[in-house]
Amino acid sequence: MNYLRHVCTNYEDRLVELYGTIGATEARPLLKSRILSAIAATYPELAKECRQQRDRLNAQETWS
Repeated sequence: MNYLRHVCTNYEDRLVELYGTIGATEARPLLKSRILSAIAATYPELAKECRQQRDRLNAQETWS
C-alpha cells in the first residue's frame, strides 16, 4: 500500500501543489483517503486493506 501511494502516485508533490507548505499537515489525511480510494478502485484485491487504513485514519482524526 505504501509503495503504491508513495511511488506510483505523486502523493507528496500533490500535497505541496494543492495545499502549499502551510496546511499540508492538515491536508495529508484527506489526500491519503482519496488515494486509498483510488487504489481500491484500481486494485479490488486491495480494497479491504484500503478500507482498513481509511478506518484507522478516520479514527486518528477523531482523536486529534
